Amino acid sequence: MGIPGGTPSCRVAAGRADREPRNVFARRTPPPDPGLHECHLCRTDYVVPVWWEALEGERWHMLLRCAQCETYREVVIADAAARAYERDLARGMAEIAAALERDFARG
Repeated sequence: MGIPGGTPSCRVAAGRADREPRNVFARRTPPPDPGLHECHLCRTDYVVPVWWEALEGERWHMLLRCAQCETYREVVIADAAARAYERDLARGMAEIAAALERDFARG
């Protein structure tokens, strides 16, 4: 799998006048275990799965996308990590649904 077709390759650099291009596109080593929900580039927790497939040995190949800075990353993770990520996503969706219900109830 790869980044979906039509994805602008320079999207990460947009609005980043404070950084030189070489710093934006430099290869980076991710910090130790930031979690799948956290973006390695902008550090927000808006990362969602775009695509996934089961692999042998109870592993998953996933394409993740940050909704904040629109970057993609591919990961291969153990089944236990995928289950934990699924629980984090479900919790986040429940929080969003509860906030929407509160907003609608207020009128």
